[in-house]
Amino acid sequence: MEKATSTTELEKVKLYSHEEIVERIDYLFAVKGIRFKQMAQDAEIAQFYFMQLINSKFPKQVFQEKSQIKICKYFQKPEIKLMLKGFEKQSVN
Repeated sequence: MEKATSTTELEKVKLYSHEEIVERIDYLFAVKGIRFKQMAQDAEIAQFYFMQLINSKFPKQVFQEKSQIKICKYFQKPEIKLMLKGFEKQSVN
């Protein structure tokens, strides 16, 4: 039963690779001024774990499964989607 829910969630959310996620997070932090703590809280990921995921000093820690879905859902929020429009334009050039 739980797998059916997970599949439905996956169909609704565009999943990004770990590298793409980190690039978006860095953009939101550097350009839009959203603090890492706020991103972690809004994505419902433990702050300590979130910081390990985005830190290059922890190469084995990557966004996958639940954390990947949670952060990708965060990117889908209307206000965040709007902020990422500049990122999308920037990466096309």
